Amino acid sequence: MYFEESGLNNKKTIIFIHGALWTRSLCRQEILSDKYHTVYFHMYGHGKDFNHRFEREEIVNEIINYIKDNNIHKPHLVGFSLGTQISMQIMDKHSELIDRVALISPLVDATNTDIAKIKFTMQALGKLVKIAPFTKLASKVLKIEDCCGKDFREEMINQNVNELANDIMKERLNLKDLTNIDKIDNEVYLAVGAKDSECFIESGKKLKKTIKNSVLVVYEKCGHNIPIVGYRKLNSDLRLFFK
Repeated sequence: MYFEESGLNNKKTIIFIHGALWTRSLCRQEILSDKYHTVYFHMYGHGKDFNHRFEREEIVNEIINYIKDNNIHKPHLVGFSLGTQISMQIMDKHSELIDRVALISPLVDATNTDIAKIKFTMQALGKLVKIAPFTKLASKVLKIEDCCGKDFREEMINQNVNELANDIMKERLNLKDLTNIDKIDNEVYLAVGAKDSECFIESGKKLKKTIKNSVLVVYEKCGHNIPIVGYRKLNSDLRLFFK
């Protein structure tokens, strides 16, 4: 699985796992590479790995193998949206391999109505970004840095969004799939946007009740865009949480 990294000379590692469609959703967290070795995977079906079908279990195993094969000592995990499902499964399977975990806009136990809405949004966005002017506009609206804008446009255009949306929804995670989540000792930072869809807010609350060493923070001015719009607070919070 393709990945990018920075801050190679730093001892502690943070592994970032992006949300659906967009590998650049955590681009503003690259500033953390001043103190950490940061790793950004492109999940199958996304970005530089758009030719490979999305399969959650396979992605989880790839990241676990990366940690083991490279002797990464207890990295922190940061997952956003879809990336929280990967992070939770890694934590559930091998909590001993990782240190602290941040779950930004998590989603578990989504209803069929929630799934239909999310799938429709993904597919609609996927069609629109095939149009170059809209993709450029989206880059500006999302406030994507110029250095990431070209990659964002190319990656969105290359992805088979209908197929990807179907695969992601088929592979969605429920709490019943996580057999050890209520037993883990890892400290977990949960963040939800006050303006986000109710299913993400409720997921944050449910996980707060389930994970014993967790804290839930509400980002008042954000929706489902905390890493982008609330990046200053998020970066500051992550530094304090991982310290």
